[in-house]
Amino acid sequence: MVVAVVAAATAARATPSARCGRELAKESEGCRSCCYIDPTGNPAIGYGYLLSNTNADQLLRTHAGVSKAAALANCRRHVPCTSSPPGGCISTRAANSLFEATYALFEQCIDAWAPGHPPNVRGGLIDMAFALGCGGVQQFRRMKAALDRRDYIAAAREAGDSRWCGQVGARCAKVQGCIQDTTGGGGGGGATSGGGSGGSPTGFTDNRPCDGGKGRCRTAGACWNERGLALPGLCGNNGRGDSEAAVCCFVPNRSRCNNGRACTSVSHNQCRGRTQSGLCPGSSDILCCDAPDFSDATSPRPDGA
Repeated sequence: MVVAVVAAATAARATPSARCGRELAKESEGCRSCCYIDPTGNPAIGYGYLLSNTNADQLLRTHAGVSKAAALANCRRHVPCTSSPPGGCISTRAANSLFEATYALFEQCIDAWAPGHPPNVRGGLIDMAFALGCGGVQQFRRMKAALDRRDYIAAAREAGDSRWCGQVGARCAKVQGCIQDTTGGGGGGGATSGGGSGGSPTGFTDNRPCDGGKGRCRTAGACWNERGLALPGLCGNNGRGDSEAAVCCFVPNRSRCNNGRACTSVSHNQCRGRTQSGLCPGSSDILCCDAPDFSDATSPRPDGA
């Protein structure tokens, strides 16, 4: 009943575009019919549903007709969702039903914690909650402060400046793009992709110098692929109508800050040892540290980590 009420309330709102809504979470998680061990070492099923959740047995029985014990007894890797799953596993239809039930709870979480934001911003925040849990996303206090003042460029930057972002890479880049996209949702018409007649890029040229020549303008995804530090708001948009935001990308010179050292943010207390300047890209706040500490989930991730 609670899920039905939440879903009905959500349907009444403007919805995010497909790239910032449910499909973002589904694409990022992937779908598996059988129990598998996720990257954090926890058993999961379907679209990343954790079997360690306290109500896992109840939800599995309700939406899939399978007990938690049966799912765990048949835990295996790399079994894509199928309409005819093996025993102890769930069908594609059941995985979708379980996904909708859990996604609705994360919608409720974000609507209570950060209400009133544009559809795509909301969609990006919900995906963060889906990945991190409601309590996890609420640890991003600086991002929340930026959201409260409607500074979406800064909010996207704070989402990216985290250990989580360094761990998930491309997913984080997509979330950042959603948080910066205040144009609304719906089906996504308007922008063109690829070389149509959409006009010239708006302030974005791939590999153009930015921040006084310390970085290069790249798509967010390209920056993550290069293991760079991405700072939004310095290059305009990418002008291509796709899901990737243009960022100023700082790629570290690993030969100068390596051997156990890492580029760290002094203002975020990320170094517990000695620092050395001139070895890292970005501002004077980013120094090479011989004893880095990234224990704060809301602080910037290390360059090249």
